[in-house]
Amino acid sequence: MQRYDLESGLMIQANPGGKRLLNIDSMSGGEKTLVALAFLFAVQEFRPAPFYILDEIDAALDKEN
Repeated sequence: MQRYDLESGLMIQANPGGKRLLNIDSMSGGEKTLVALAFLFAVQEFRPAPFYILDEIDAALDKEN
């Protein structure tokens, strides 16, 4: 049986909108949403799922994003 370390987490860094490289914890809600969507679409290209449910994905977006 294979065991997984569920405590490891995931560190995401991105430079949204031409800004400097930031950790996702220091981004605004809208930037976090866009980075998460980009990550989801990258995973979808690698291993597509038959469907995705995105509930209120635009809730954290501001006018700029």
